[in-house]
Amino acid sequence: MESATSVGQGRMAKGKVKADMAELDSLLDQYVIDERDRETVLRKIALIRRCLPVEGVIDFGGMWEVDGLYSRLCKDELEIPRVTMVDRIESENWQRTPRLRTGIDFRKGDFSDDQFMETITEPYDLALAYDVLAHQIEFRHTVSLMLSKTKKFFLISPTNTSR
Repeated sequence: MESATSVGQGRMAKGKVKADMAELDSLLDQYVIDERDRETVLRKIALIRRCLPVEGVIDFGGMWEVDGLYSRLCKDELEIPRVTMVDRIESENWQRTPRLRTGIDFRKGDFSDDQFMETITEPYDLALAYDVLAHQIEFRHTVSLMLSKTKKFFLISPTNTSR
């Protein structure tokens, strides 16, 4: 499995990075994002783009506070054909807004549970674990389950505790 950093090195010149970030920033205008989080969201999306092309992405815990934002961007803007999001919760906004759900295979369940994870039978090129690992009681076990569904890239982000 390659890291996104190693894949991205050499691929992007400094001027191109600024242009890419400006392009990403304009994509976010259609989403409701707290201005305090905008730069962090842009960095997370830039990491996903460094992994492209991929055929499928699985977004672990992608519901909390973002209503599937990364899954939606992967489907609509990055045109990743197979997008699955796994979470124990469904936000009210997710439930009442069909546009958010369109084309995303949402699996309601606990990604730290062996039996639930056995229901996900095909691996994905890319897995997102943004802001979820700090909440896992059985950290090694949960990461092992997530990695079992990952073929190429596993992107993580620590939880933002500054607010």
